Amino acid sequence: MILSDKDILRYLENGELIINPFNEDSLQPSGYDLRFSGEYFLDENRFKKNIFEFPPKKHGILSTLEKIGLKNLIGDIKLRSSFCREGLIGSFGWVDPGWVGVLSLSVFNSNENSVTIKKGEQFAQIAFVTLSSDVKKEYNGKYKWSEGLEASKR
Repeated sequence: MILSDKDILRYLENGELIINPFNEDSLQPSGYDLRFSGEYFLDENRFKKNIFEFPPKKHGILSTLEKIGLKNLIGDIKLRSSFCREGLIGSFGWVDPGWVGVLSLSVFNSNENSVTIKKGEQFAQIAFVTLSSDVKKEYNGKYKWSEGLEASKR
């Protein structure tokens, strides 16, 4: 079951979900819009800027402004449709129960033109999905507790 906006607020209140900083304007009927922190990797270089001019035919890793924490929920992330319509393609895995940290999201600009993303702009949405039972083992991998943008640790 996907959490509604009312459920998201309830889960935040009882501590089963963390969204920090929380922005009421980002709360959607069935999810939460994640904002761009201004940090990104491009061509293996790290940047922190207020505006990201995402070049055509390039891959980048963008971090969210929000720290997310999940207990007995998973997160399903999608790019916001406006960015998809401008040619961005995202590849995101599930956010597992036990995750706490900033999210680093892999994005490709398939367009022939640059796409601008501003710091604080809502660029992706996360939906929260309940599990059929409590998990036996929470996520405890190498990216947990990310405080900022993370490159591959493989």
